[in-house]
Amino acid sequence: MKPLLILILAAAAFLSGCATPSNLERIATVQNRAEALYAYGGAARFPVNSDLTEISIYAPLQRRHEFAAVPEAREKPLPSKPVAREHLHSAEAVPKEQAAPATNSQETIQRTDVQKENVVTREQAATQVEKPQAAEVKQQTVAADMQVSEHQPTFHAKTSKERVNVGEKFELTMEFENSTPVDLASVQLTDPIDPRLKLFQKDIKVKPNFKHHVSVGNGQVVVRFSKEIERGKRVRVIIPVMFPSTSAAAAQ
Repeated sequence: MKPLLILILAAAAFLSGCATPSNLERIATVQNRAEALYAYGGAARFPVNSDLTEISIYAPLQRRHEFAAVPEAREKPLPSKPVAREHLHSAEAVPKEQAAPATNSQETIQRTDVQKENVVTREQAATQVEKPQAAEVKQQTVAADMQVSEHQPTFHAKTSKERVNVGEKFELTMEFENSTPVDLASVQLTDPIDPRLKLFQKDIKVKPNFKHHVSVGNGQVVVRFSKEIERGKRVRVIIPVMFPSTSAAAAQ
């Protein structure tokens, strides 16, 4: 009975070890940011972007099998005499090479000082270039906020999991809530799907099922609501996707 029990425990430990995260490696990261376009009375439309979400894709480790020991390398005899000669030459060259850095120490110090000055000047130039870009971005965002209404709806992009394995199905969700004080006459939600993902178009769900139209093309999922969304109402669009093995092979 004892040998049988030992075999069962060893098999269980082996199976549990195969499922540990140490046997997986992250091969890709998928980022997702959706977009919405809404209107109060149809005369003006206002865009809004969702927050950025990430999901990590993992695959089983297969690179360990590639680094096996090659028996041919061990069978080849190593030359003894040439190696001894190389050691002799290297031993003779050591004192000559050691004397060279002592004479050129001042030159190396001057070179390092020049390199440090170049690095500092490059960093200062980079910061000077980045500052005007950041200022321009702030001006653009302020100008965009001035154009839209004071009360914007909330719009988020979510993933059902933070990490998935290759071939595992997961969901991308667009969540739109009319947090404005008025009813929205029209709403359009757009999600640009990563081209490495496989999309299950027939399984797309809208909760609650407001009157809508779904179109998929050019790597985008567009959901248009033909009926107004009242204030305080929330709608979710659930898009099932998967990272297929073909994309995993390309990522590796």
